[in-house]
Amino acid sequence: MSGISASRAEEVNETRKPDSFYGIHDLELDGPLDIPVIPPPTPPHHILTCTLELRGFMADHLDFVARFAQHMAHAMNLPCSDPIHLPNTIRRWFMNKGPFAHGKTKEIFERKTAHRVLQIFDGNKATVDAWVEYLRRNVPAGVEIKVDRYDWVEVPKLVDGKVERPESKAVAPPFEDRVRALAQQYVDSFTGKGPAPDTYGWPFVPGMNRHVKPAEKKEK
Repeated sequence: MSGISASRAEEVNETRKPDSFYGIHDLELDGPLDIPVIPPPTPPHHILTCTLELRGFMADHLDFVARFAQHMAHAMNLPCSDPIHLPNTIRRWFMNKGPFAHGKTKEIFERKTAHRVLQIFDGNKATVDAWVEYLRRNVPAGVEIKVDRYDWVEVPKLVDGKVERPESKAVAPPFEDRVRALAQQYVDSFTGKGPAPDTYGWPFVPGMNRHVKPAEKKEK
C-alpha cells in the first residue's frame, strides 16, 4: 500500500480477515466466558404456539442472535427448536455507469438477506409475549424480528349432539323465487283468485329501471 508503513499495512490486512470483521476477537476479557448450559425442556404435546423469524444482512450476527434467542427460551422453560436456516433472499440492481461513452456499461449492486427461524412449542401466551418483548429490547442493530403467534381457543359446546351457533340473520330469497312468486300473484289476479300485486319500487328485472307509480290526476 502506498502512503503507509509496512507495519501499518500488516495491521490493516490483519483487521480485514473474516475472523475480525466485527471485533469479536479483539475483546479484552478478564477470564473465559462461563455460560451455563440449560437443558432444553421437552414439549409434552408438540403444539406450535410461536414462530420467530430473524432477518439480517450479516449471517454470523444472525446465527449469534438465533442462539441467544434459543438460550433465553430454554431459560424461560419454553421448548424451542434449533435455528432453521432458510434460503437467502438476493436482490440485484442494474445501473448505467454513464450516459455517453459508458452508456452500455452497467454496474450491478447486490443485497443478500439471511433468514433464521425458531419455533416455540407448548408455550404459555404470557411467557411467549415476555420472551418476544425481551428479544425486541436486546436485539442488536441490523436484525429484524418477525413474530407469528398461534392462539388456541376452546371448541363451542355441544347441545344435544349439535354445535351451538349464534342465530343467523334472515336472508332474502333468491331473485328467481321472487319473480316466480310475483308471476303467481299476476295469474291469481287475472283469474280472480286474488288482488293485483303492488310492484311499486320493486325491480322486476336486474339492470332495468324500477316501476314508477303513475301520478294521480287532480280533480278540477
